[in-house]
Amino acid sequence: MSSTSRNEKSDTELIKELKKTNEILLAGIETREQQLTEKDRTIKELRGLEKENEILKLKISNEEGYKQKIHELSTKQENDSKEIIRLKKRVNELIDKINETENERNSIIKNNNNTLEQLKRLTDENKELNKRIQNIQQNKSDIPSNVYNNLNKEYEKSKQTIVNIQNILKTKDEEIKKLNDEYEKIREYNTILLKSNKVNEDHINSLGETINILLEEIKTLNKNKEIQQHTSIDCNNQSNNLYIKLNIPIHTSTNGISAKIISQN
Repeated sequence: MSSTSRNEKSDTELIKELKKTNEILLAGIETREQQLTEKDRTIKELRGLEKENEILKLKISNEEGYKQKIHELSTKQENDSKEIIRLKKRVNELIDKINETENERNSIIKNNNNTLEQLKRLTDENKELNKRIQNIQQNKSDIPSNVYNNLNKEYEKSKQTIVNIQNILKTKDEEIKKLNDEYEKIREYNTILLKSNKVNEDHINSLGETINILLEEIKTLNKNKEIQQHTSIDCNNQSNNLYIKLNIPIHTSTNGISAKIISQN
């Protein structure tokens, strides 16, 4: 075989070996790229899991705050309930006072009406006495003096009785006015108490709704605790698997994982 033929054969084999080597290198590069892509994806997932963990931990840390808020609202609700009981008792007392005042007023008005009738009757009698006295004065010589004197005394007594009754009526009118004023003041105060009572009841209902919302939030937090625990376990398992796969010493922080993987690159 000539030296030229041997050289051509040697070149052909060399080319084949170079191609084979090139294919191996390309395959290695592709594998490396796949590994890098897988690592990037895993790092991203781990960072996402870590972020979720931090959010869940933050929510769970708020549980004590929720419980404290519920305690404060429950105490406020209890105090408002006691205040409502006190206001209702006071309202009932005022209602009794209103009824008592109204009955007293009606009784005075009734007595006044009777007194007015008595006054009318006495006034009519007084007028009649006055006429008789005038007649006697005109015919004084025909009537004994004692009869005239008695009539005159009766007339003066009747006049004084009328004055006394008029004074009584005036006093009773003042009493009625005073009772009317007191009655209106009690009614106004009672209305204010009823409104205050309604405000407190609405406030208690609002507090109850807030407490229920907080209780639901605590239930959600308790569920999130379980999710967080499972998520943390999954995250640690994935971390450990990635460490083993990449021959990196096991670390407990996903941030540590990311840093070590990047440093390996």
